[in-house]
Formats: sequence, structure tokens, C-alpha cells
Amino acid sequence: MTEIKNIISELKKNNKKEEAFFGFYHQEGDENNTCIKANKQGLELFSAELLKARLEIEKRKFENGEVEYAELEIDWTNSNADFYFDNVELTSKIKTKKENSFPEYKETWKDKFYGYLIFGIIISLVIIFIIGFVTTIKWIF
Repeated sequence: MTEIKNIISELKKNNKKEEAFFGFYHQEGDENNTCIKANKQGLELFSAELLKARLEIEKRKFENGEVEYAELEIDWTNSNADFYFDNVELTSKIKTKKENSFPEYKETWKDKFYGYLIFGIIISLVIIFIIGFVTTIKWIF
């Protein structure tokens, strides 16, 4: 634990907050495509914040599967960033293979109904187009 504290103090000592650039952004304006823009100082200072959160885990008890929060000192990060993480959600939970990142999608009757409805509309439009085309040909000849 003292080793982590030493790393944190070295990272903070060797990097000035005034020179640090760090922020979370939407890449090319796409909300689903995110990135971190940072220079060396910003990465090292944010690493120090994450290591401080790591030390907080040792102080917490996590009784009954509780989730606790550790605040991050992010006042030095880029104020023009698209979004921020003000804290870290700490847990003692261990990742298992059974957990899925995204819940499994199950098709409902509404989904099937909309699919059939759209298919029916398309078929109706094709039939109407064919009838109109045939009628137009009969008028011409």
C-alpha cells in the first residue's frame, strides 16, 4: 500500500496541473464513439486519481454487496470536454464469465408485428405499382 502511495506522490510531484491536458470526448461528434484526449501530464495525473481510488477500496468494508463511491479531483481536467467522471463506483465484486455487458435481446410480439406490418405495406405498394403500370399500358395501347 505504501508503494502505491509513493507512486501517487511521484506522479503528482512530476506533473503540473497547469500543463496537464485531459478530457473525455465524443469522437467526431458521435455519442457512441468516445475517446480520451490527453497529454503525458494529463494521463499521469489521472492515473494518480485512479490509484487513489484503488487505495480507497482497502478502506471500505463492502458489507452486503454495497457499492461505494470515491470522488475524483478533476478540477485540472479540460473544461471543454464533452463529459466528466466525478467519481468512481467502488465494489468488491469479481467479474464472472456469466455476466454479459449487454442484456440479451428478446424479440417481443410488437417487434414481430411491426416487421409484418412494414412487409405488408411494401407488398401492397408493389402490387399497387404493378396494377397502375398495367393500367397505364392498357390506356396507351
